[in-house]
Amino acid sequence: MDRKIRVVLLCHYWSDEMAEMVGRKHYFQELSPWIQETLNGFKNKNDVELHVVAPNYASNTYLTCIKDGIHFHFYHYSPTWISVLAAPLIKLFVKHLETYKIAERLANTLTGFKTPAKSASAIIREIDPDLIHLYGSENPDYSSSAVALMKDYPILLTIQGYAYLQTPDKFFLERMFYNYRVKFESLLNNNTKYFTSVKKRTVQEFKDSMPNYFNNCEALYYVTAITKVPHLDASLIDKNFDLVYYARIDKNKGIEDLIDVVEYLCSKGRSLKTLVMGRGSESYVEQLKKIIKNKRLDDIIEFAGFIEKHDDVYKLAAQARLMVLPTHNDGIPNTVREAMFMKLPVVANNVGGIPSFNENRHCIHLVELGDLEGLANGICKMLDDVAYRDELVNNAYQEAHEEYSPEAVYEQTINAYKDVVSIVGNK
Repeated sequence: MDRKIRVVLLCHYWSDEMAEMVGRKHYFQELSPWIQETLNGFKNKNDVELHVVAPNYASNTYLTCIKDGIHFHFYHYSPTWISVLAAPLIKLFVKHLETYKIAERLANTLTGFKTPAKSASAIIREIDPDLIHLYGSENPDYSSSAVALMKDYPILLTIQGYAYLQTPDKFFLERMFYNYRVKFESLLNNNTKYFTSVKKRTVQEFKDSMPNYFNNCEALYYVTAITKVPHLDASLIDKNFDLVYYARIDKNKGIEDLIDVVEYLCSKGRSLKTLVMGRGSESYVEQLKKIIKNKRLDDIIEFAGFIEKHDDVYKLAAQARLMVLPTHNDGIPNTVREAMFMKLPVVANNVGGIPSFNENRHCIHLVELGDLEGLANGICKMLDDVAYRDELVNNAYQEAHEEYSPEAVYEQTINAYKDVVSIVGNK
């Protein structure tokens, strides 16, 4: 091949840099910060011709530009007239930080995600790439287009999470949205031939890890999860909190388990000042605050809300002695990787990809899902046993730099691209 390999990175993407490109600030600050970190590695590089194709969450319109040698294509992703009609009603009846995003999601759900599938696939066919790198199969705002293209272009799939492991909402529209997520996820995970994995394993081990998926996997590439590296050392920061939770405020992320364990420790005479940061529906957060007040925990559990700037999140998180993530299912959580880089000790549930943090060395304290007493004991051990805590923190810091540096991830990704294109070209 005389020209550079042409790759489409199909994903959802919003960051300060995107806001600058589209000339408009959105109603939320950042989506999947690891996407921006991935793109930072490609800036002004000449290994591949990279095209980023993503929904335009800012204005739901088409926009193209080139920045730092990367081609960006933002597309109209939701039926405008339905979302415009739905937004005032949603704002009237639903308390949420992102009313228009809900309206656009509703419009897509009611129309079977035909708009993003058509918009993105048309752009990708015009680009005519050698490879589509699909970053997550569970979000039909962009993955719906990959379904339409999978027979025409090779797809390298990076798994972000699993929609089918989440608990569907009882509300019928939310259940419809959940069903579409699972539908597209299943189609892509079961028909894609090339995958990346944050764990070193064989193709057969990868298939065995999720019997419902990956049946057609032919090649697997080790690409570690990239991380935005916090430029601070939590061990040097004065502590105002015992515990910090920073993730999506959602039952599946374990926020209710955290509240229960704080209550349990209070009953044992241990009052732990706890900071909660993250985005959640306004109604759900208010419900949690009422529960906390009824449990008489409102003087020790503090909600900081959604913090726009990640650097501000890190500064607040570093004021805690310990990060707790009792998530019910997850991949390789970005928040855990960030904590490892800033020497913030971590207690997390032994689910999904989280145990892989301990594969090379003991980095985080793991607790079994649903074992609230075990979670309480783990928290106390990490707070009280200085030698144990320091050992895990130092191990985690070393692991983060060896496994998750942007330079390492870039080289792994480029090698995967070249190999898939070579395999396809030799068939």
